[in-house]
Amino acid sequence: FNVTKATLTVTADAQTKVYGETNPTLTFKYSGFLNGDDKTKLTTEPVASTTVTKTSPVALYANDITLDGGVADNYSFTYVPADFNVTKATLTVIANSTSKHSGSEITFTGKEFTEEGLISPDAITTINITSDGASSDAAAGSYPIVASGAIGSGMGNYDIHYVDGSLTVYGTELFVNDDSRTGDSFTSAVGNDNNPGTASAPLRTITKAISVAVANDAIKVDAGTFTETGQIIIDKNL
Repeated sequence: FNVTKATLTVTADAQTKVYGETNPTLTFKYSGFLNGDDKTKLTTEPVASTTVTKTSPVALYANDITLDGGVADNYSFTYVPADFNVTKATLTVIANSTSKHSGSEITFTGKEFTEEGLISPDAITTINITSDGASSDAAAGSYPIVASGAIGSGMGNYDIHYVDGSLTVYGTELFVNDDSRTGDSFTSAVGNDNNPGTASAPLRTITKAISVAVANDAIKVDAGTFTETGQIIIDKNL
């Protein structure tokens, strides 16, 4: 009387991960145990493997999770592979903020940015950077610095999000105001040293105004109380 081995089907579980992440633990399921048997009746359990690594590019790797190595006295093994899906990581590209004086021009090189989320060995070589405030005839004020179009290696592995920077253009007249509108003659807002120093967006401290002024600029300080750090040193012709 010949008793042959029953067939035990082992099916790999499909997996998904984000590009650059460590692979999840590969798992599988059994089908076909008889007479109350379970995996403890196997001499050696199968092992799941994949060619996908931490830095495998974004793609659907069809049937890339495979199984092998099962040993049992009462069962022969049939293996069913599964897909491994690698999805895009998030990359944030941030344009650097900067400032200039009216009458001057800024030429962006495409290197004025920082990034968050880039995975080695991928690299950004350049991006497109534009700002309406870059030209020499731009009026005093604040302008967005717009980033786009990252070029480099491995860019297809990312959903890229861009964050604008800020270009502050300081005029030949710099306005300063404190935290109050009381008694003001020159300005129409309270001061903040992140402002461009216009009448509608004045600076908060005289020290800041002096630091950004160039020769022959006028600094107009409105009525108020100003607390400066250290001595106020005027080291240029204003």
